Amino acid sequence: MRSLFDDTCCGKSPTSNCKGCVCNVLQRMANGNNCDIWEDNMTVVYLLPKGQTGYMYMSGEYDPTPFTFMGMESNSCCARFRYTDVNGNPRTAIIDCSTLAGISRVSE
Repeated sequence: MRSLFDDTCCGKSPTSNCKGCVCNVLQRMANGNNCDIWEDNMTVVYLLPKGQTGYMYMSGEYDPTPFTFMGMESNSCCARFRYTDVNGNPRTAIIDCSTLAGISRVSE
């Protein structure tokens, strides 16, 4: 039985119901097959929702929130991310990857 956020099958492309560029990138990241997208394991990202002109921010500020990618469920298109809220508490966000227009690596 597969977990809701199964990130196994390293290097394989599982069958997915999720369509779109961001879903494809997240699916590859979840399966450890992102070598042709970025040069290393990129897990901290900014997210650009469809219909928006700026990256998502969850802190009440206007700076984009860095999200740590935790995994993805290919049947439901749910991607799981961790972020820190305005009070410094860790939170989990579950986002339908098909609602995202873009994803960008957080520079270190």
